[in-house]
Amino acid sequence: MDFDYLLLLLKNKSYRVNRKFTFPDQLENEFPKNRVFPIRVEGENIPPQPRPDVKACERVWNSYNEKRDVPAACWTLNVSNNILMWKNHTSKFGVCIKSSVHNFVASMQENKYDIWCGKMTYDGYYAEKGLILNMFSKNPEYCGEEECRFYFFEHNTSETIQPYITIPVDPSILIDEIALSPYINKQASKILAEYITSEYNINIHPSNTNITA
Repeated sequence: MDFDYLLLLLKNKSYRVNRKFTFPDQLENEFPKNRVFPIRVEGENIPPQPRPDVKACERVWNSYNEKRDVPAACWTLNVSNNILMWKNHTSKFGVCIKSSVHNFVASMQENKYDIWCGKMTYDGYYAEKGLILNMFSKNPEYCGEEECRFYFFEHNTSETIQPYITIPVDPSILIDEIALSPYINKQASKILAEYITSEYNINIHPSNTNITA
């Protein structure tokens, strides 16, 4: 995450979770429906195909659309400092939080959500999988992320949907340690680490990723 989100997490003791429709990646912010709903071919010299149940298709279509509003927290199981993850998922002033599934859930200070947690698969999207498995699927090109994803289904939904939710958390339970981006100046990284350690008693250190030639 970016450093400003970390400061808000530590100061306000709240964890921000963006809804899927806000994700910058178009393959992420909504399902590729052309894969989930295959094209039916009709015409001369083409064997007839069974016509789908229109109402059933409409229900499935609506289910996929509704899931765009679900808050989703994306973590990685990759314990190494992956330079591509630093480049793609943070700014220059980014951080990587180390935690566990147990500690992430245990850190939450309210029970307002049903939480789905699963390891992403990387064999693409297709109709036979169904909605739930497609929610935990990505295309093969993303396999290096080794993602573990959490979905938060709100017990009480509001008519006005904000682009994210904030969940009260205990940072001392949530965070095992924090690595600072290797793109931060080494001297500045040391100053930031000293400040966070003294202010919040959190184990934080510069990333050990080497980005120099």
